[in-house]
Amino acid sequence: NPVLALFAGAPNWKIATLGLLVVFVGPFFEEIIFRGWLFKALQRTRPGLWIALPASTLIFALLHSFYSPGGIAVIALLGAGLGWLRWRYDQLWLCVAAHAAYNGLTLTMVALA
Repeated sequence: NPVLALFAGAPNWKIATLGLLVVFVGPFFEEIIFRGWLFKALQRTRPGLWIALPASTLIFALLHSFYSPGGIAVIALLGAGLGWLRWRYDQLWLCVAAHAAYNGLTLTMVALA
């Protein structure tokens, strides 16, 4: 597993740093870009949600194309769910929290595998 290879033999401080980046920093910046800026910009167009949700989901998934096809599909579902949260509640912090929770759960599952 390439994710586990990042952690193999690493000192605890490196593992903790990687964990913080994956669980908190990544989701924070990705949500600012994808649901904070891109989604809201597309939502202001004439088609509104009809273009904002699929376009931001597709771009989000494609930028994670280093995953397997199944992984990309899961990322697309995550992106769609985060886009729905942004549309439904109009609160970016909910998207950040949900994304961080997803990454934390995924990291935990990979580490325990």
